[in-house]
Amino acid sequence: LGSARLRDRLLARIPKLHRLDEWLNKAVPDMKVTHTPLHWLELLATSALLWISGLLVNMTIARAFGLQIDLATHLLLLLMLQTTTVLAPVPGNVGVFPLIALTVLSAVGIDPATAAAYGSMLYVLAYGTLLLLATIVLIPALPTILRSIRLAKLRTHKREEADVNIPAPNAIHMLGVRIDLVNADGLIEAVSRTVTTHQRAILAYVNAHGMNIAYQQPRLRRFFNDRARWVFCDGFGVRWGARLAGLAAPERFTPRDWIDPLAQNCAAQGLSIYLLGEKDGVSQGAADVLQQRHPTLRIAGTHHGFFDKSPNSAENARLIEHINQAAPDVLLVGFGMPLQEYWLEENWSQLRVPVGIAVGGLFGLLAGTLWRPPKWMTDNGLEWLGRLWVEPARLWRRYLIGNPLFLSRVLRERLGLLRSDPSLEEA
Repeated sequence: LGSARLRDRLLARIPKLHRLDEWLNKAVPDMKVTHTPLHWLELLATSALLWISGLLVNMTIARAFGLQIDLATHLLLLLMLQTTTVLAPVPGNVGVFPLIALTVLSAVGIDPATAAAYGSMLYVLAYGTLLLLATIVLIPALPTILRSIRLAKLRTHKREEADVNIPAPNAIHMLGVRIDLVNADGLIEAVSRTVTTHQRAILAYVNAHGMNIAYQQPRLRRFFNDRARWVFCDGFGVRWGARLAGLAAPERFTPRDWIDPLAQNCAAQGLSIYLLGEKDGVSQGAADVLQQRHPTLRIAGTHHGFFDKSPNSAENARLIEHINQAAPDVLLVGFGMPLQEYWLEENWSQLRVPVGIAVGGLFGLLAGTLWRPPKWMTDNGLEWLGRLWVEPARLWRRYLIGNPLFLSRVLRERLGLLRSDPSLEEA
């Protein structure tokens, strides 16, 4: 998996591997070897984890045998054992493991019989642990996995027989949330069409963090499924989750990616925008940036997000009146999730605006108060890592715990181990 060049060499030298390679490509169609920074980072992290865990196992067994082995010998032994694991068939390792341990440890003065016993124990522990883990993890889910494989084969067979011109579904459902298969151009066109045809619509986004909140809060799930007209994919986590679930992967784009095309489109059609959210002055700074980039764009108004958002509060009523008097065509709301969604839901009937869009931290990015990682990170699924580096105290739980939690829930749903109603599972 680590090197396309190595894979090609192996396939050229061992023709029988072609059948295995074809089977893997059919079983896991999205598993492709790439050379992106994300790929190398994952490969480096996986290799480091394997080496550290292998080293700890070796040292633990050595201590159990009462052997005094220095770190350099441990590393040499680990390198030889892992190389043998890759190059030799598993049954052949039964004799190779003790032989390697005998050779290496005898060279540093360890008794040959003890060295051979150490190698045998290492083999038994390593493969015994793997078999035990496989048994614990796979056997309870085996009926579901086999059923999923049969269903996948049936779907594949039906797709091959179907007309290739049949359009793809326009939405997917994952963890109880609807995600529309729309791109940035389609989103901008939807905004323009909604305004020009005198309709109304709310647009929202989902990422792994939002999916976790929606999993725990039925109200947010209902907002995405029933209140929002379009829900687009904002993060690579959702895109990867869709692939893991065997669903069509939605195109990922963030408000920062489509705000300039949207502003340009609004300027061309004479539509106005209102910016609501962030600290005092930030939304105005974002409006100034948009005005500078698009001189003919109409900014209907701006307002900070620090006010009493209770539906019956005087501040909230004054703000709604101010927005209605400004009469914007597009209202951008940046309170963060889920406050922005709940505020739109609670006040939508009183607002006289055609389109409302939840935009998260867009205003801070435009005004320069929030830092966005460079393009090579955002385009390769590493934006979360850049943000975590800048704000570890605020974001560590969201990314280091939230992202794996989201993917594990998706996998459990794929295997049929998750209830159809997430609120029941959480209870």
